[in-house]
Amino acid sequence: MCLREEFKGCFSVKLKKLLSEARKVSNLKNELNLFKEFMLNSRKLIMTYSGPYSSPARYATLTLTSLTSKEVRFLEPEELMYYVAPYDEEREAEVVIFSSVDGLTTLNLLVDQLLWTKHNLLVITQKDLTDELKYKLSGSLVVNLNTDAWVLTTHLLVGLAVAEVRAEGFLRSDRLRSEFSNLSEELIKDLITVYEPTIKELRKFLEKPALVTATPSMWGVAEELTYNLPNTYLTNVDSIFKMVDKLNRVFLITTDVEEFAVKPVKALSITRNAEVFTLNIRTDPLTAPIYALILTHYLLDLINC
Repeated sequence: MCLREEFKGCFSVKLKKLLSEARKVSNLKNELNLFKEFMLNSRKLIMTYSGPYSSPARYATLTLTSLTSKEVRFLEPEELMYYVAPYDEEREAEVVIFSSVDGLTTLNLLVDQLLWTKHNLLVITQKDLTDELKYKLSGSLVVNLNTDAWVLTTHLLVGLAVAEVRAEGFLRSDRLRSEFSNLSEELIKDLITVYEPTIKELRKFLEKPALVTATPSMWGVAEELTYNLPNTYLTNVDSIFKMVDKLNRVFLITTDVEEFAVKPVKALSITRNAEVFTLNIRTDPLTAPIYALILTHYLLDLINC
């Protein structure tokens, strides 16, 4: 069966669901405004997460740093709980926590520590919280996205909210706002048509175990793939040069803009006799993860079809 026939069968239902999730974000006016106002009114911001997905917090840090003058940093939840929050009295930053559905244990610990140390919180959740967490967070801001497409939805939310933090008339934020607000079935089909030969090759490449790595803007794509596909191993770019001795097959996810930074990874095919497959999304690193995430959902459906 050819990819086009499989697309009409397996992926058509998923496509409609993804589009529904994407359009839902654009219509979350109150939630987008709450997130925007929290960022606008914050002098300093810390982005963190609970659960296995760090990419929404990382992407928020990158986007804010790239488009605004806000002082923002990304921290692992353990770093924030044990090394920053207890000791930053009178230097407190506002904290945004991205909490996926399987991150409630860590979220409980984060909330206890951050409220005890008097930090202002915005918690963005995948699903509804437990009654205990709702009680603890009754004086804080909570946005429940109620989504199954956690990485895609949070990336869209971040992009749209940060674009609003930056005033209109700034070309890059205007483009972000426009692209994220106008995803359509036709656009996605065109996207898949352009990348279909690459996806066909990638599908074959991933039949065998592989390390998966990505540039900072594309980390969510790497997470989405490895957490949903067996025999794939999430590895950061700096570690890949050690890990390739254990498994010499590497899937690299990047963009044109970041290509120079990953030349040593691509060169592993020569320097270490590794098999390297590259997915290169040819657009702005801030919009690229959205398109790559859609392609990843398409690929996963083809593999599982």
